[in-house]
Amino acid sequence: MKARPILKSPGFGLLALRPTPAPFPFGHPGSMLCFNARAAIWHGLHAIGLQRGDRILMPAYHCGSEVDVVMKAGMEPVFYPLDRGLKADLEQVRSLAQTGCAAIYGIDYFGYPQPEEVAAIARPLGLKVITDMALGLYSADGSGAANGIASDMAVFSLVKSLAVPEGGILYLDEQWRGLLPGTLARPPLLRSLAAMKPLLLSRLRLRAVAPPVHGGDDGNDEWDPHAMFARNHAEWSASRFGDALLARSDHERNARVRRRNYDLLHEGLRDGGANRPLLPPRPNQACPAFFPLWSDDPEAAVRLARGAGIEAVRFWRRPHPSVDLDPFPFAKALRQHVIRLPVHPDITADDIDRMADLFAGKRS
Repeated sequence: MKARPILKSPGFGLLALRPTPAPFPFGHPGSMLCFNARAAIWHGLHAIGLQRGDRILMPAYHCGSEVDVVMKAGMEPVFYPLDRGLKADLEQVRSLAQTGCAAIYGIDYFGYPQPEEVAAIARPLGLKVITDMALGLYSADGSGAANGIASDMAVFSLVKSLAVPEGGILYLDEQWRGLLPGTLARPPLLRSLAAMKPLLLSRLRLRAVAPPVHGGDDGNDEWDPHAMFARNHAEWSASRFGDALLARSDHERNARVRRRNYDLLHEGLRDGGANRPLLPPRPNQACPAFFPLWSDDPEAAVRLARGAGIEAVRFWRRPHPSVDLDPFPFAKALRQHVIRLPVHPDITADDIDRMADLFAGKRS
């Protein structure tokens, strides 16, 4: 009997019969629901007082969508390197922060928090602190404080962690909340329904196996125009359909099972080899949206995964066309070698064992 597919996105199993308590940033006085995380970044940059021509420190390893928003806002990204744990190189950040920058943009990769020293560098110089939580919804630090809550602004992507067709959240520190835009319009409903089609098909079990490798995920190094920021998206909130799904999302189960799945997969691959965890064990309150796997031969690893019905994705492979990564060899290597594996709550402990065995070479 063929093993069931392990899909990259969660299904309706994340929904609860009754509304469940929603943690930060949902419903927080400083939070605003946007169409996507790119729109949240756009609104946030303006709300915290950044201007055209401002220079923004950003990590060299990034999606590219956030860089696109910064550039379309008329600002200049200035890149800094990361260490092997995807933490900001503090010496470089400290040096660059004194060259006329206006903000430091940090990414909490997979919910692993950036060093507190980043804010300590920014504050005396009057730089704004921006935290990108797109990969770590529900994450908190060792004291239990939510990641991003102490920043001038934080942004979250809901579609990476929830079964919703759209959604991003902008959080602003209290001093900036008066500059939030007014009520946003609803996006076209047909657009939201189209975004839900893959989810609906997977839940109805119309997809017997994971889809084959194709250029959109793995086949080329070209920038995907769909990842760019569209100005009209800043005018929209979530659809009513998306709101209804969000209101029934089981946040507690989502966070709990994601953490469990991540830890089990990390343990199953901890002995290293050609396919191994990119990061050290998960900080206690981090909640990764995905599992980042370093592969010495990523093309072979993706073929192996897809052959086993596992939706593995070459993560952030394609850089923004305007970004020169030659000065950042580690960021270039990450784009070539990192694979994203799913850990959402539709995945069972047996599924995790199957993935771990597959990538550790214990089965084919």
